[in-house]
Amino acid sequence: MYQIQHETEEVLCNPREDDNLGSMVCYHRRYDLGDKNPYLPGHYKPNSGDFWGWTDMGKYLDKVHDLAVCLPVYMYEHGGIAVSTKPFSCRWDSGRIGFIFVSKEKLRKEYGVKRITASLVSKAKCVLIAEVELYNQYLNQ
Repeated sequence: MYQIQHETEEVLCNPREDDNLGSMVCYHRRYDLGDKNPYLPGHYKPNSGDFWGWTDMGKYLDKVHDLAVCLPVYMYEHGGIAVSTKPFSCRWDSGRIGFIFVSKEKLRKEYGVKRITASLVSKAKCVLIAEVELYNQYLNQ
């Protein structure tokens, strides 16, 4: 006697295509990661070679977007991909690939406030970390 079981596998949609608080910009030579267009109209996605390093790129993002929060994004690649806002311990298969950020304007609009407090910045950091964790789950489904 045979028994047939029907199981459905839930496939997550790319969470970076949803309405997120943060904008994620990533650079990797083999993978197209992050948001498709996290830049303001009239601003192009710069090449990673346009900057002296991550600090220089962060300053550019702050100048263009007037940032409230900006966190680094790291990737570990070894038989799969993992992303995080904290660095991985393996210096050979991991490294920084970009940023996740939110502008002061978007933070004010999203939370309906005029003044950005330390508490709100802390909450926004938690949201951005959660967005990267969700993106990590999507990449590893």
